[in-house]
Amino acid sequence: MKPSILIFLFVLLLPQSSLAQKNVEAMCAYTVSTPDGQFRLVPSDSLHVLEQVTASRKFALPSDAPKNTVAINCARTSPLPVVGDALVLKAGFGLYIASSYDGLTSIVVSLKLLNNRVTLDQSVDDLTARQVAELQEIVDEMNATYFTAGKSRS
Repeated sequence: MKPSILIFLFVLLLPQSSLAQKNVEAMCAYTVSTPDGQFRLVPSDSLHVLEQVTASRKFALPSDAPKNTVAINCARTSPLPVVGDALVLKAGFGLYIASSYDGLTSIVVSLKLLNNRVTLDQSVDDLTARQVAELQEIVDEMNATYFTAGKSRS
């Protein structure tokens, strides 16, 4: 199963009350690779990406993280990343941010590094024009803050 499908299912299971405030991370999970080449979602009580990247301006997997983690999935009140989310990408993981606005429909923004630049890994057709503009500003700021001229900044 693709990680984007997993995160969609992940968000649908969340109670709407957990997504009621602005910029709140309801929960995060690991996408792990399996020996048969598939992916599975492993929810975590110890993975708090938004808190980590905004408070400490660093990102590291918790000590209990699965060794075969390939991506991080977070359910938030907004599908838009924060600039500090680039730290997840710098650590070598893809990032899927999902938001459910009506309890049935999920919007997923997928970020990855390509040639040392933050890029969107999929279409943003489900976002409003305003969200697309905000997303581009955030991606531009991520690149300006953490990556310049193809070289990673510390």
